Amino acid sequence: HQQPNYYYYNRDDLCVAVFHRVATMPSFPNHWAACSGTIEDGETPWQAAVREVREETTLPTFLTPRRHYGLYLDVVPTPRKTIRVYPFVLDLPDGNASNLLELRGTEHDEFQFVTIDQLERELKPTVPQLTQAFHHATYGRYLANVSPAVRQWVADYENGASTVAQRALELLSSHSKEQQEQQQHSASKEPQQQYTPTEMAATMKMMRPSMVAITNVLQALQQQQDLTPEQALASLQIESQRAVEDAVRVLQRGLLSRLQRQNEEDAARVVRI
Repeated sequence: HQQPNYYYYNRDDLCVAVFHRVATMPSFPNHWAACSGTIEDGETPWQAAVREVREETTLPTFLTPRRHYGLYLDVVPTPRKTIRVYPFVLDLPDGNASNLLELRGTEHDEFQFVTIDQLERELKPTVPQLTQAFHHATYGRYLANVSPAVRQWVADYENGASTVAQRALELLSSHSKEQQEQQQHSASKEPQQQYTPTEMAATMKMMRPSMVAITNVLQALQQQQDLTPEQALASLQIESQRAVEDAVRVLQRGLLSRLQRQNEEDAARVVRI
């Protein structure tokens, strides 16, 4: 049956708000960035994001994320420093965004709305991996260079984890062979930018965060040419089972939380009666 148009969005239909950091900022002054900040003790990433948006803008607090948050990414601004970024996207009402958004605080001196093409190619200078953080937050839906085969893999929620993992390995292997053939045929031509299997695995993780454990091992398998098919299959089976167990734990936590809220509501109803 036809899959919903959830895994690819029209890049031309979206503008992204970016913020210019003031010259006195201790890190990345005069760079374009998103609203950002440090997670304080006791905060979840989402709670920290809401607090930072309230501190830095006039956006109303009822805005909600598009779909929780995307796969985190580790930014390495210096060899001795790594920043783990949890990216979120907030949807603003069409045609009213400029009226809703004003600056607060002292971190930014201006903001603007840019297209995705401008974000990727024209906006300079930016904080490290700003564009990648946006694509992580939106699950890679606005990426321009993702093959139809990978998008089809992302949209597969009917097959089990083992089948999806084996399909991912097939995609990576097939891409690796195609890349080798292209290099052989174009040896005498001007070299072109290649979409490596490692980059492909990273994109698959971004677009399907629930499959991170499996795509991690797939990426490792691609880098180990001496690994036998039996060893590869065993690794896939282990990671598939681990992914299933992780999903079960998430469901259990959700059910327990729901039961707890229901019990609290029942107790409150009894008190009112």
